[in-house]
Amino acid sequence: MTRSHPVTRPSVAFQPETRNHFYAGIIAVADMLATTLGPTGGPVLSYDTTRKKVEAIDDAATVLRRMISLGRPDLDIGAMLVRGMVWQLEQRIGDGGTAAVLLMRALVEEGMRQITAGTNAMRLVEGIRQGAELAHATLREQARKVTGERGLATVARTVMQDDDLAAVLGELSYLLGADGHLQVESYVAPYLERQYIGGAHYGAKIASMYFYSEPERQRAVISSPAVAVLDKGVTEAEQAVALLEATVKAGRKTLLVIAPDFSGPGLNLLVANHAQPEEK
Repeated sequence: MTRSHPVTRPSVAFQPETRNHFYAGIIAVADMLATTLGPTGGPVLSYDTTRKKVEAIDDAATVLRRMISLGRPDLDIGAMLVRGMVWQLEQRIGDGGTAAVLLMRALVEEGMRQITAGTNAMRLVEGIRQGAELAHATLREQARKVTGERGLATVARTVMQDDDLAAVLGELSYLLGADGHLQVESYVAPYLERQYIGGAHYGAKIASMYFYSEPERQRAVISSPAVAVLDKGVTEAEQAVALLEATVKAGRKTLLVIAPDFSGPGLNLLVANHAQPEEK
């Protein structure tokens, strides 16, 4: 015995029905997100069907990422427009999704009222564009650059409402700057800890897991190494031997090689040398 599910028949909708459905989808999402408006907004509850648990979310982009459909195709058109707008905003700026949605709702509500009263839609769009440009220019004139550890901590506090974490983030942002590298590690403790390591950071991966000095943390720590920067890969044993001999002649016991590729006999020889019990 099988159970059949009703199939939604395709249909064509016309004005003003399409406009009303589009409007209703936007309003439904805006009403859902309104409670998350900061700085002290409340959460939206999302039920995870996989883990069978309820999740409290106070971030607009995350809420909409969980939303697949409102259950009605006619409402989903407006809802997905809001969803896409918030996602783009998160990627470009990282915050402000709820505020943008509520502004969008206000514009749509007033726009619907004006169009119903007979206003030309294209002239309305042009007026909104000009108003947005004026508001943007005014806000840029009023904006003040956040400087100093205290100012950065204040910005962080408005987002998370946690004084201790905000103070740490203000300190990190001030000391590391815009180009600093930050690594977050979770652990169970009633306090916040941070460690600063001077140096440079660039994207790369280790040639072999056998080079890890701390495998559990996937870290390779070496002290005062000879550094070889190559424009070709280390693939032959002769290349590895030359690097090791140069390290010995330089009076160093450790070697750091930066190259575009490690493979074949060259990598095997470096791994075998690293595995020797004596100091390298």
